Amino acid sequence: MNKNTPSECTSECQTRRCSCLKTGHACTAGCRCEKCKNPFNNRDPEEYLSDCARYHIKKVASLTPQNLKKKYALPCGCGQTIFQNLLRDYICPKCDELSYYSFCMAEVIEDNDMWHCNLCGICREITEWHCKSCNKCTFGLTLSCEHCGEKSPYMPTRFK
Repeated sequence: MNKNTPSECTSECQTRRCSCLKTGHACTAGCRCEKCKNPFNNRDPEEYLSDCARYHIKKVASLTPQNLKKKYALPCGCGQTIFQNLLRDYICPKCDELSYYSFCMAEVIEDNDMWHCNLCGICREITEWHCKSCNKCTFGLTLSCEHCGEKSPYMPTRFK
């Protein structure tokens, strides 16, 4: 949400109907919300979170200090790190693999195998893409959409 654009939300900002919450931002003085409960209001605006963590901000906001200190094994097999580090893209210091915690899958995953679709609200395999025509994720980066037949934006130009 742009600081100059007031939110259209006039409620308590607990759902994605609040445009600030939907875009992963805190509400501002220009918003018209009442008794605002946007979980981004209590976070450092400079804090970087993975797309999955931003989408599941209510779960992130409810994490306790004990949760944040819990250690998780890295999918690369090089060791482990605390949960707090996995709320953003974490680079393994030994092999440089990127990992993050997927709230969708309830596990630590490698960034090069998965991505979080903010439109569908779920982590997807890297071989999937979001079709703007039917608003669904579909398999096969270079294949047409399996739901509506729309051509993939990743299809080589010689096949379009």
